[in-house]
Amino acid sequence: MLATLPEQTHQVVFESSGHFPMLDEPTKYHRLMADFLSLPSGESPRQLQLKEEWKRRIR
Repeated sequence: MLATLPEQTHQVVFESSGHFPMLDEPTKYHRLMADFLSLPSGESPRQLQLKEEWKRRIR
């Protein structure tokens, strides 16, 4: 089934999540959504991937 998806789609798997990745892994989910929403119009989402969590530096 995944092979028949349109070209402008991309599957990202959250390894430690069940049905609700936004609740199970909120940091990774929100970062992925921010990256998706900041894509220029027409650019493929296939380049998107899960990234490590942001770490805040304390000075």
